Amino acid sequence: MSFGTRSLGAFGTSSLGGSSGTGTVTSAGTLQDLQNDIVVPNGPEDSISDLAFSPVAEFLAVSSWDRKNRIYEINTGTGQVEGRALYEHEGPVLSTRFSLDGARVISGGADKQVRLFDLASQQQQTIGLHNDTVRVVRYVECGPTNTQCVVSGSWDKTIKYWDMRQQNPICTLNMPERVYAMDSSQKLLVVGTAERHIVTIDLNNPDKIFRQSMSPLKYQTRAIACYPKGDGFAVGSIEGRCGIQYVDELQQKEFGFSFKCQREQKTASKEVNIYSLNSIAFHPVHGTFATAGSDGTFNFWDKDARHRLKGYPPLGATIPVVGFNRTGTIFAYALSYDWSKGHEFNRPDYPNVVRLHPCKEEEVKQRPKRKSPVPTDSPQLKTSVRPKLPAFSWSAVRSESKSKISLEAVEKSCKKVDAAWSLTAELGTSEPMCDEDEETGPWTLLSDEPFVVLPAVLDRINGSSSLMVGVVILFFRLIPFLPAIT
Repeated sequence: MSFGTRSLGAFGTSSLGGSSGTGTVTSAGTLQDLQNDIVVPNGPEDSISDLAFSPVAEFLAVSSWDRKNRIYEINTGTGQVEGRALYEHEGPVLSTRFSLDGARVISGGADKQVRLFDLASQQQQTIGLHNDTVRVVRYVECGPTNTQCVVSGSWDKTIKYWDMRQQNPICTLNMPERVYAMDSSQKLLVVGTAERHIVTIDLNNPDKIFRQSMSPLKYQTRAIACYPKGDGFAVGSIEGRCGIQYVDELQQKEFGFSFKCQREQKTASKEVNIYSLNSIAFHPVHGTFATAGSDGTFNFWDKDARHRLKGYPPLGATIPVVGFNRTGTIFAYALSYDWSKGHEFNRPDYPNVVRLHPCKEEEVKQRPKRKSPVPTDSPQLKTSVRPKLPAFSWSAVRSESKSKISLEAVEKSCKKVDAAWSLTAELGTSEPMCDEDEETGPWTLLSDEPFVVLPAVLDRINGSSSLMVGVVILFFRLIPFLPAIT
């Protein structure tokens, strides 16, 4: 079944990107940079809720509040976009994904059903039922044998696993509240619920909750995306913040942080308009990620270097969802009303379109470290900027000891002060991602000031005696910098 074809040129050509441009790289994009983005033809008739690319071919599924799930095929050689299939639910469709072999599409929605659509036979079937709206679905591999199944999260405060051959779930896990967001990668499954609960599940043991915690953000969870390596996740909220989280608690202490995004600074005053962060998507190759939200903008970020790679101005409509294709060469973003301002802001002429943006390397690839302006013999460069993350393993996940931090630990924290100086030198003029009003760990980087991590380091020290020792050590560690400071 085909429901639309449109030819708009080829992906990868000089006019549509695929390679980085020449000249100075800037983090500020323009609307002109997006003028050649392809508009997917015959789009939804109501607000777009989700989109997903096939993991094996250039197919795109788009779900909508018009009760339909549409599947398109993208020819990257000719730029032709063609509608391949369409099927319906009995209520708004809120989530969709492809199976791991790309042969089937799963979806869930307000009709409380989990449905499966076979692309070859063009037939659909109901494979699962909930007691309330199905908010999100994912296709996962469970257990040591990598058994493939569908997992669905619902407002009935449960997640359920389905084997696609019967309507009875393999397993049901009770969640602390209604499921608002969920994502998976490798053996990691993360669920975000109402009241800011975060539930982490090791898919080696899918019938057990690995960890339950509270979101590092202050307000309602809106989006969750797992890292491609499956060792952590990013969480976004309605307050326009994104939190970078790791499963391993010691890695979280070292590398976790949060930052502001989806905000509009008023030029005439100090007022800042705050918008919801609706969607987070990780690049499958480079591990960088994109954020998009109710302000109508999307940005590309490098979480390891903690700066923005590229940002684009408002596009005149809210962005409910974004995503990368399997190779990371195409970035899809939907322009559609997300109902963040209520029904009175929904207009008959409000767009409901999906655009395809050919990715340039300058947007999604981690940039090489800049040459430091500080002399190489400077003492602050004798400490490495940031140690590399060890390979993640579920069996090696560690928890931080609750005992008092030793003198050696204090000395280690002091070294991070030196490393923070090196890190700011490496970043140069790139845009920092961390918040001014939050302390999110010893690597909290606020500006080009070298010692802004000091409060976070001291907060890690337990006991007054250890605190005094830490202050003394810090004093002697700062002596080499006194001439530069004065």
